Amino acid sequence: MYKRLLTLILPVILLTGCGSIGESSSAAYKSSNSFDTDMVAEEAMADYDSFDTAEMPEEAVTEGAAGIEVKEMSEKIIRNAYLEIKAEDVGGCAQDISGLTAKYNGYEEGNEIYSNSDSSRYGSLNVKIPAADLDAFLKEITDKYRVTSKRVTAENVTMEYADLDARIRALENERDTLERLLKEADDMEDTLSIYDKLSEVNYELDSLKSRMRTMDNRISYSAVTIQVSEPGATAVTYGFWDEVRDRFAEGIMDSVNFVIAIITHLPVIAIVIGIILFFCAMFMKIKHNIAQGGSKNKKSKAKAAGTAGNADEKVLADDKPDSPVDSEKKE
Repeated sequence: MYKRLLTLILPVILLTGCGSIGESSSAAYKSSNSFDTDMVAEEAMADYDSFDTAEMPEEAVTEGAAGIEVKEMSEKIIRNAYLEIKAEDVGGCAQDISGLTAKYNGYEEGNEIYSNSDSSRYGSLNVKIPAADLDAFLKEITDKYRVTSKRVTAENVTMEYADLDARIRALENERDTLERLLKEADDMEDTLSIYDKLSEVNYELDSLKSRMRTMDNRISYSAVTIQVSEPGATAVTYGFWDEVRDRFAEGIMDSVNFVIAIITHLPVIAIVIGIILFFCAMFMKIKHNIAQGGSKNKKSKAKAAGTAGNADEKVLADDKPDSPVDSEKKE
C-alpha cells in the first residue's frame, strides 16, 4: 500500500518542482533583460561623483569606483599680456609685430591703424602666441621698442578643466551603455526611450567638448593686446560714452539714409499710390452703378405691378352685374 501511495505522490512532486524552476528562470531572464535609462544616467553620474577633483594630485593617474581613469594632468594656466608701445613709425612697428607673430607660429586676430584729431597715428593689434613662447615674444618687443606699460596675467583653471574632463568621461560612459542597450532592445517603446536619452547625452557631450576645445586654445595660445602710438601723442581711450556717441551717430545716419531712399523713390511711390487710388475709385463707381441699377429695377417692377393691379380692378368692375337701381336708370 505504501508503495502505491509513493508511486502516486512522486510524479506530483517532480512536476511541481519543475514548474517552480521554470518560473524562477523566466523571472531571472526578464530581470536580466529589463533596463531603465534613468538608472543608466544615475550610474554614469555616480561614476563622475566617485572622485573629488579637489583632492586629486597634480600629477597622478587614479581610477574611480566604477573604473573611470583620471588622466595625468598638470596645471592648466591661461596667460595673457597687454603692452603699450611708443614708436616713431606706427605702421613699421605693426609690421614688425606681425613678423614676430609669424616667427613664433602665432596668428593675428585683429590689426588696426588709425589717426587721431591731432594727426598722430595709433595702432591696435590683437595676436595669439603659443603660451610656451610668450616670454620670448615679449622680450623681443621690449628689447626693440620703448614699452610704457606692460601687464601679464595668469589664471589657473586646473580645477575647472579637471571637472569638465570628468563630466565628459562620465557622459561618454553613459553614451556607450545606451548604445549597447539600443542594440539589444527588441521593443519599440524601449528603443524610442533609449534613442531620446542617447540624443540628449550626445548633445550635452558635444557642448562640453566644445567648451573643452575653447579652453585648450586659451591655455595653448596666449592673447596679447598691443597698443602702439607715436611719442608725445595722447593715448586714445574708447569708453562707454564714446560707444553711446557712435551708436547715436549711426542711428542718425540710418534715419538720413531712410529719408533719402524715400525721396529718391518718391516718383515710383506716387505712381503706385495713383494706380491704387484709380482702381479704388473705379471699384466704388461700379459698385454705385450696380446699386442704382438694382433700385431702378425694383421701382420699375413695383410700377408694373401697380399698373397690372389697376387693370385687374377695372376688369372686375366691368364684369360686376348691374344693381336694380342702375337697371331702372338705364331703361
